[in-house]
Amino acid sequence: MKLRTTISIIDNTATTHCQCGVTGQLFIVTVPLNKWMDWKMGELSQKAFPNLLPHEREMIQTGTTPAEWNQMFNA
Repeated sequence: MKLRTTISIIDNTATTHCQCGVTGQLFIVTVPLNKWMDWKMGELSQKAFPNLLPHEREMIQTGTTPAEWNQMFNA
């Protein structure tokens, strides 16, 4: 798993890039910068990012992709 977050002041966004260690697929999740900052300051991800799918919130938090979860827990 490789996790990288980039901040764009111009676009007012935070973009997280996760490369899956199982499939090699690159996942990109972009959220408003103010919501990302709320989350970094302690807001629950469900409240900060209600429009994201659960696996997208997980990728922002831990960098773990769905395929990696499946591999870890034999789902």
